[in-house]
Amino acid sequence: MKVMRKYVAVGLFAVVLSVFFCSFGFAADTLTVTGTINENYQLVADNGETYEVEINDVGNEMAEHVGTKVKVTGIVEEVDGSKTIIPESFEVVEPKS
Repeated sequence: MKVMRKYVAVGLFAVVLSVFFCSFGFAADTLTVTGTINENYQLVADNGETYEVEINDVGNEMAEHVGTKVKVTGIVEEVDGSKTIIPESFEVVEPKS
């Protein structure tokens, strides 16, 4: 009986571990999004979706372009319906008017 319990425990651990590691592959995608940086440090895409901008070197540089239309390439993560973009690069598409 103890041996059976051990195999069940190891099997459950393997399943939990598999689900944990597989979730990373589905949770993040590299995308290019065009939109405008708003005053709340968010990227509002042309299609109306809003992305929180992750703070990193590129994100900090983007923050200087509030009100400017930019094209951002980065990793998009979605948690509980909220999207975050971790910017890898960006370019100004349309200067602030």
